[in-house]
Amino acid sequence: MSFMNKKLVPVILFSLFALASCTKTARVVPDPVTPDPTAGYTYSMSSIYNSLKNLPKTVTINPAIGGSFYGNSGTKYTFPANAFQTPSGGSVVGNIQLDVIEYVKRGDMIFSRVLPVSNGDALVSGGELSVTASQAGAKLVMKPGVTFTAQVPQLGVISTGMQAYYGQTVNTTTSPIDWYLGGVSALGAATCFGDTVTITSDSVGLVSAGHLLSSPSYQSFTVTVNGVTFDDSDHVQAYALYDNYRVAYPMMSRYHQKFSETHVASLPLHFVVYTVYHGDFYGGISTNTQTPLTGGNYTVNLTKVNPITFLDQVNVL
Repeated sequence: MSFMNKKLVPVILFSLFALASCTKTARVVPDPVTPDPTAGYTYSMSSIYNSLKNLPKTVTINPAIGGSFYGNSGTKYTFPANAFQTPSGGSVVGNIQLDVIEYVKRGDMIFSRVLPVSNGDALVSGGELSVTASQAGAKLVMKPGVTFTAQVPQLGVISTGMQAYYGQTVNTTTSPIDWYLGGVSALGAATCFGDTVTITSDSVGLVSAGHLLSSPSYQSFTVTVNGVTFDDSDHVQAYALYDNYRVAYPMMSRYHQKFSETHVASLPLHFVVYTVYHGDFYGGISTNTQTPLTGGNYTVNLTKVNPITFLDQVNVL
């Protein structure tokens, strides 16, 4: 990915959608906060998240007709005719807007802060989606008993046994979204066919496909972070990314340079750590594949790096 003068060159994606119109916004390199001439501050953690998060694709459709379109990741959405109503049950006449965002790469999950975690347990993700419907700025909902489908490409990491999960915003710093099974009714489902997972949902909002790890063997170990000396007031984020599963699990227990972990399985993985220190962005990925074992201590070295470059490095893991 190339960039110039701190702006990411947008890549235009053409969709096969032929219903009406759609728009997308390109991600840009984080804008600097007001510089501190004594410390040379460049970034804040909020500017990192605000600039690197996935952005929606907006599609305008005629709800009386319905139809199909593609999101920015290649996910195909299909809505039946007359699928929407107002929250009070009123009819909808005229075009509506659908905003869709996909989180299928783990770097995008991390920096969008939409992690595949359910009640503190890692989910093997088949893709996470945000789908909202509105008309003239007013929220719309699906009619009872009506479903839409989203066919999510798996991008090389394929896992069967998926179930439909629905997202709920919770008040936590590291993982603001929690995922739970089931929807408004029993109509939510996720099925695998080839390299595609199809999510069937009876409601818009945060929808995903996933499953829990089968009989995980959790280990107790530590990860030491080198390259920057920080204290407990600094915002340092660490994750375990399993090599053979689409998992991005946050490690949250830290004292100065060391993370202590008891809820990561003994599976091949990479550790990912990043922070904003004195206004500069630092990131690190464990050099080799690690299979953590109880009593082990593993190391991640942080270096100053452009945040988009680091996002790309995490996305290819």
